[in-house]
Amino acid sequence: MKKVLFLTMLTFSIAMAGGKSTYEFLRLDISPRASALGGNFIAMLDDPTLLFYNPAGLSSLSSDYASIGLFKHLLDINLGYGVYTFKSKYFGDLGIGAIYINYGNFTQTDRYGNQLGNFSAGELAIIGGFAGEYGNLKYGANLKLIYSSIAGVRSTAIGFDLGLMYLIEGQNLNFALTLNNFGTQLNRYLTLKENLPFEIRFAVSKKLEHLPLRLNLGLNKLNETTLKITDKIKNFTLGGEFNISENLDVRIGFNNEKRQEMKITPTLDLTGFSFGVGLKIQKYKFDYSLVSLGKIGSLHQIGLTIKI
Repeated sequence: MKKVLFLTMLTFSIAMAGGKSTYEFLRLDISPRASALGGNFIAMLDDPTLLFYNPAGLSSLSSDYASIGLFKHLLDINLGYGVYTFKSKYFGDLGIGAIYINYGNFTQTDRYGNQLGNFSAGELAIIGGFAGEYGNLKYGANLKLIYSSIAGVRSTAIGFDLGLMYLIEGQNLNFALTLNNFGTQLNRYLTLKENLPFEIRFAVSKKLEHLPLRLNLGLNKLNETTLKITDKIKNFTLGGEFNISENLDVRIGFNNEKRQEMKITPTLDLTGFSFGVGLKIQKYKFDYSLVSLGKIGSLHQIGLTIKI
């Protein structure tokens, strides 16, 4: 019976993130700033949560930072993160962080519906990264230690991220490419060895010359095998960050993959759209995002970043 419960939870975990491999929580957009911009965040600058997206972005940080956040998912699913970034004299820009997801508590039953007790499920990733730069080229890498427990069945894995970012400073133009979540399971859930949610992402970010607006266009899952090149382009994100003042940013984004997967009816709605704000008060920065999944529900995220 435990195997049946495990497979049920594993299927739910995969469906929640829209993937076909295990540890799918690694695909979730945990940063409220990233979520508000549609999700693909790898070409943006000056944010400690870039550790989770593109480690090369750590070299764009002007100081040391600490950041924590909470992600309220559907049902009783909660996710949180914590990250600390700092500059090292000998090793460049470094960061360490963690992502944790709690799926909640569930009632365990047998095939006849008799209650046998309760069980819980959760996953954790501990991440360490570094970044350096060579001229206008920034580069970085992450090491991930991953732990998952579903109905008492446990698995561990090791994963890596590689990231590049090229800045054309005179034009306020950034290009970025990342290889996320390649690695291997160290301990399997049961008998089948499963893959990590490996993904190749590309993004370009441009600060407009005469408007307080930075646009961000991203392409996700470029490594997936498809029959048509247009199928790869469909997994795009588009975001805009308006710098209203020195202390206030307003964000809007669109994730076409989410819209295609979550949209239930052909009627006009906000499925796949996201919104957010960033408020700076001295050395503190508060971020909030709202992601619409249409009739399925909405996702809320909050984050606090402190400049040290």
